[in-house]
Amino acid sequence: MEPEYKLCLHERDFTIGRSITDNIVDFMAKSRQCLIILSRSYLQSEWCNFEAKVAQYIMKDKLQMIVLDNDVIDKSNLSEVVKSLIKTQTFLLWNKNDGTFWRRLDEALNASQK
Repeated sequence: MEPEYKLCLHERDFTIGRSITDNIVDFMAKSRQCLIILSRSYLQSEWCNFEAKVAQYIMKDKLQMIVLDNDVIDKSNLSEVVKSLIKTQTFLLWNKNDGTFWRRLDEALNASQK
C-alpha cells in the first residue's frame, strides 16, 4: 500500500526505548485512518486486541476494518472489543476472487480523507 498510503509498522516506526503502549497510542492519535486486518494471528495476539481497544476509542470515525477470511470470524473466539467492532463498523471481506476488493478499499480510504 506504500507509498500511496503511509503505514505505521512497529518494526520500522516505533520509537526505540518508549513503551509499546505509548507508541501505539501516539501513532493512532496522529493517524488519519486506522485499518484493522483481522487474521487468526491478530485474534490470538494480546497486543492486537489492545490496539483494537485503542482504535475503538481514539480513531472512532477514522476506523476502517478488513476481515481477511470469512473462516476467521468464529464469533465464539472473538474478544468483546472485536465483536463490538464487527457489529458497529462496516468492513470489507477479503476474498481473493473478488476483483472489487482493492478498488473498494482505495475508495474507502480516499473518502475518509475528504
